[in-house]
Amino acid sequence: MEIKQRIYRQIKIYGVVLGVLFLYYLWVKFTGLALLCPFYTITGFLCPGCGITRACMSLAAGDFARAYSYNQAIFWLAPLALADFVWFHYFYFRYGKKKSGFHTAAVTIMLVILLVFCVWRNLSDVLHII
Repeated sequence: MEIKQRIYRQIKIYGVVLGVLFLYYLWVKFTGLALLCPFYTITGFLCPGCGITRACMSLAAGDFARAYSYNQAIFWLAPLALADFVWFHYFYFRYGKKKSGFHTAAVTIMLVILLVFCVWRNLSDVLHII
């Protein structure tokens, strides 16, 4: 597959993803109904992603402080995720490969940070209650 074909393919994929996310944004904005977190529903603990919908809604309204209060991890991971996104696409467009050492390391680091964030967030809630 040529570079132009790979670029066109990614544009189509991201167009669909962004379209779905925009429709979800509109749904939440006008109905106030968002997806429930199955992890929270089952365990009563916050998952690493809990609060992302509210954070994104606050970001869309320009309220960065409130967005940060809902889920700090997305702000901590944003620079690494952006660097990985750019590198991943450069590597894919240039060489046609989806895996690189940097991508693997970045994803691993982000997963570890999310796991630590999840434990820290739930422990801090429990310790404040005690």
